[in-house]
Amino acid sequence: MYFSDVYSISNDVLSKSKVFDISLSSDLPLFIDPFLIFDSEKPRYQKLHQDIVRYVTFVRDKLVSEQVTESQLEEWLHFPEIRNNWLGYSLGSNQGHGLGGRFAGGAAIGLKGPVSDFGHENVSKGSHIERLFLFSEGAGKDGLSDFITNLCHEFLLEFTQKFARKHLPEKHCREFNVRRVRFDFTKERWVSSTFYLPAFKTEYVLLTPSDLLTQSVPWINRSDLFERFGGMLEAMSDSQLRGKVNDFLSQKLSRPPRYPKKKQYRPTEKEKRAAYASALELYPELANWYVAAKELLGDEAVAQSQQRVSRADDLYRTRVLEFVSRTLRPLGFFDINVTERPRLLSTFANSIEQDGCTLFLGDEGVVNELSTDDVKLICTLAWRADGNERRLLPDFRFAYDDKSATQLESHLSTSKKKAGTFVVTTDHSKKARIEFIVESSGLKQVQAASLSAQLERRDKVESIFISYTTNDEKWARWIGRVLMAAGYSVTAQFKDFLPGTNFVRQMDDAIKKTDRTIAVLSRDYLQSSFATAEWQAAFRNDPLGQERKLVPVRVSKISKADLSGLLGSIVYADLIGLTETSATAVLLGAIGAHRRPADLIGDSTFPGQSNEPDEFDSFLRSVPRKFARVVAGSNAIKRLQLAARIVGLKTNQVNLLIYALNPPENEIPPVSAPAKDRATSLLDWISREGIDSRVIETLIEQFDSDESSAI
Repeated sequence: MYFSDVYSISNDVLSKSKVFDISLSSDLPLFIDPFLIFDSEKPRYQKLHQDIVRYVTFVRDKLVSEQVTESQLEEWLHFPEIRNNWLGYSLGSNQGHGLGGRFAGGAAIGLKGPVSDFGHENVSKGSHIERLFLFSEGAGKDGLSDFITNLCHEFLLEFTQKFARKHLPEKHCREFNVRRVRFDFTKERWVSSTFYLPAFKTEYVLLTPSDLLTQSVPWINRSDLFERFGGMLEAMSDSQLRGKVNDFLSQKLSRPPRYPKKKQYRPTEKEKRAAYASALELYPELANWYVAAKELLGDEAVAQSQQRVSRADDLYRTRVLEFVSRTLRPLGFFDINVTERPRLLSTFANSIEQDGCTLFLGDEGVVNELSTDDVKLICTLAWRADGNERRLLPDFRFAYDDKSATQLESHLSTSKKKAGTFVVTTDHSKKARIEFIVESSGLKQVQAASLSAQLERRDKVESIFISYTTNDEKWARWIGRVLMAAGYSVTAQFKDFLPGTNFVRQMDDAIKKTDRTIAVLSRDYLQSSFATAEWQAAFRNDPLGQERKLVPVRVSKISKADLSGLLGSIVYADLIGLTETSATAVLLGAIGAHRRPADLIGDSTFPGQSNEPDEFDSFLRSVPRKFARVVAGSNAIKRLQLAARIVGLKTNQVNLLIYALNPPENEIPPVSAPAKDRATSLLDWISREGIDSRVIETLIEQFDSDESSAI
């Protein structure tokens, strides 16, 4: 659930306004980088940077020149979490912690000590609040994010207010009295103000310019300082300072007294970092030289941030929206009662197995630098895509190597998460390993899904376009759900054609790019000019029916007069009057499907009207899980007799027989092929597999010709 969805704002408007499309169901791990404000040539950003420097300088002067009371320190250096921007690190919510006494104490020490020259630096071109976070291992991006967001609060409110007045209808906005908006230097305290803002539930939404955002770490950060430490020393023009630091490091990183003399000594990276940290504490002016070096690389900072924000938008928004629209929603995930946790986990796993490439895979495998945190957030955004907070979040996990899989084993045995655990794995072996642990330990509500299954299959999956009219959309959705559960790639207007796009062009592309077209036959369909164009396009691509491009499926009564011309010559599958069990079997048998998605049986979204057992129920109940094999070849006479019996079956009966036997995909032609071709293909496959013909005869005898549907 994203800002663009809730307020019906197009991507084009957001892009032109430089607004990042935030999620309104979970924080996204992005934050304002103060360096991007400093480096910008935009007058408004330059003014914002000056305001930030003025405030920090004011606090520094107060701390240095006079005794500051606890209440003043709390007013000036305690900052709440501004959660309304939905940026941060709270998974599945926007509830952060803000900056309290620990930050205030550390900032006070820094401003009176190593950063006491703030506003009057001699080495760097400008003043950077990031310097406060260079002297402590525990002061990271989360603290900097809260600090800079508070100092930019008024700017962000004005930015959001301007966007709201220009692009949002009044029903989506209202006046909000917002606390701690700007600092009154006369009263020496933060003051409130009123703004016209987008309303979401009981709170307001705060938008952020995308050109101020970054991910992972700010441009100026402690880890980067240590990585550049050696090069920074060499580039320093202060030779005296460089000499002192080099002497200090030589002592710190010298050979330990008890280290073997014959063995070459090389300090570890951990030892180097500890030495650099000690040098920085002893010579805090080193931070200014590091900042000055980073200032020279402003263009690189902008390019890096743009790349990270683009990656975040792709991973956390574009891919999630496509996955939800194309797979998760059509599979009925959001229709499942929130208390049915096993079914939720199973359906979510099914969707990952089918379409995990959309979320996690690129052209060359798993998305570059995909982390556990990425997987957790992506799954959370998909799970809560409809904004339903009552659907409890499972404990999402990512098993990507042997170490992570081993750690997961220990976690599974102790996890008490009420909503269960969901594991995304990179290959079959890790999934099998997890499933073995779950089964042998008797664990409940643990579900695993493998990405490799989808990666191996995605280039081979048969694609199907569903052609239907608006009045038959319920049938189209149900058909799509069954096909997707059976492993097919499905294209349909209800999930792939966005409002405002060229419908005719999208329809034409869909028919050209998919392997088959299923025509949902009804009287409305036969009277629709668009539907006629769709099935005729599929027919033109395969006029002789050799590739079985067109597969009609009847969902309501139509007369023989309605079925005239070319369409009347094609045999169709009939779903009228069937229970969902039988309708599923008939549909999958009609296209020669190779999987039986039993988990779909009993789905409340089935649009058929039959609640009583139909003529096929007894047949489906009699289908064995495995079929008896014979070693000897089949008798030619018996084969001819069996072929005659199969050819004599009604169309739906053949569909059910194919569904029951479960041959490989594309082994048997679809329902639109001549009955003789289907019977021959089925018999050839039965012979190759060595299936006992008596089993087939027993299945055929289950049909009662008097009660079978006449087609």
